[in-house]
Amino acid sequence: MGATQDFWAPHSIGGERDQPGNPHAQGELSASKARKILHDGTVRGKPITPKQRGYFGAVASGKARKK
Repeated sequence: MGATQDFWAPHSIGGERDQPGNPHAQGELSASKARKILHDGTVRGKPITPKQRGYFGAVASGKARKK
């Protein structure tokens, strides 16, 4: 039982997340997703920190956050 060349093709390894233009691949966060996180107050079941709240607030409002 030998592996075919198609088996090792790049598209079969990473799926959709590795496609160019996918915001999740670059770590970008949409304003609507940031609003949902702020409303819920959790990420993956864990509460967000005050620093995360500030970051998500800046993303949700569309303004850049100063350090």
